[in-house]
Amino acid sequence: MPPPPISEDNALFVVKLAFGDQRAIKVHVKKGKKRIDALMSDEAKQKTGIGSLSEQQLTDLDTWLDPDKVVAPGHTD
Repeated sequence: MPPPPISEDNALFVVKLAFGDQRAIKVHVKKGKKRIDALMSDEAKQKTGIGSLSEQQLTDLDTWLDPDKVVAPGHTD
């Protein structure tokens, strides 16, 4: 059985492209509605170790995955 289609309700990130003049492409990235662990199978959680994280650690990971957060070399938060 094929996996269900991906929508904004079951995506980690939603990326939309807007094509402007002079061949400009604007990329809009927003966070999906669910945490990463809600999108993973039990097998994937076990393989990645996410299944052993506490609720606080999962919340911290979800916050870290925010596309609006600046992550750069040498930047700590």
